[in-house]
Amino acid sequence: DAAFSRNLSVGGNVGIGTTNPGVRFQIGTSAVSAFPTLGTASGHAALTGNVGGWGMYLGLEDSGKGWIQQMRNDGAIAYDFILQPVGGNVGIGTTAPEYKLDVKDATGGFITRFKSSTVGNPYIVFGTNNGMGDIRFGNDSSNVALVNTTGGWQWTTQLNIMNGNVGIGTVTPG
Repeated sequence: DAAFSRNLSVGGNVGIGTTNPGVRFQIGTSAVSAFPTLGTASGHAALTGNVGGWGMYLGLEDSGKGWIQQMRNDGAIAYDFILQPVGGNVGIGTTAPEYKLDVKDATGGFITRFKSSTVGNPYIVFGTNNGMGDIRFGNDSSNVALVNTTGGWQWTTQLNIMNGNVGIGTVTPG
């Protein structure tokens, strides 16, 4: 056991459960065989609050998958996991997300994007970013629309819902 009442400076790497940490802070332990269970403290690392049994638990599964879970370790309660609560974009499969949520495949082509900003209307995009066009759902002008773009970013309305009317092949449904 050790107790410190002042600052502690470490010039090298720190390891818990390992004698040769390869990075600044490494927790070395054997993998767990399953994902977490609510009400059970599990995983390889935890950030816990000082009031009650809630925390963020991180772990590895035997097949190599990793997980993060917000939960209580003394009851069956899961909490919301919040990313970027004060701004910024979230990327999956990319190190440079261009949209609030930007999901890309291994080649860098986008799969799904959620655009929301103070400039322009919000929309969700499904596509391949290969010049073949994509499908967007969102606000086109002041109407809710499902559109198909054909190369570039031109909106060609395919389905327009306004004032309760549904149009197929027309932007002015009666």
